[in-house]
Amino acid sequence: MTALGPQPTIIKRIRFANTECVYDNTTSTHTELNCVLSDEPTCGEWIPEIYSAHGLIPSDPSIAKIIVECTVTDIIPKIDLNVLGGDNLTISGTNFPKFTADNTVDIGFSNSDSTKCVLQSSKSTEMICLTKSFDKVANLD
Repeated sequence: MTALGPQPTIIKRIRFANTECVYDNTTSTHTELNCVLSDEPTCGEWIPEIYSAHGLIPSDPSIAKIIVECTVTDIIPKIDLNVLGGDNLTISGTNFPKFTADNTVDIGFSNSDSTKCVLQSSKSTEMICLTKSFDKVANLD
């Protein structure tokens, strides 16, 4: 990730998409900061957070947010869900939130607006949620 910002010598920390970014002052200049993400980013719309010894350095409001996409590759189980709820669904994919306390995640079904799945745990490649009762028959296809 490359971000424009203040002089590299005052940088103490860089975060992007709820992920630490390891700062490389050997390749950074007075107008460009270089860092490498220490883990997978979290999906959403983000701008880099740059910290000096005095705290968060304000960003120019005109900076465009960078979009990080989530992908879903599988959901288990796909069939035989209890319409009264209480099933744990394991959702596999990429760039999911790593910490449930820091994030709000809405999980629902495409053919059922009011049926929800409550997040139980999450890491960057897997989320587990507990189904609520279905308002009507829904499927995961």
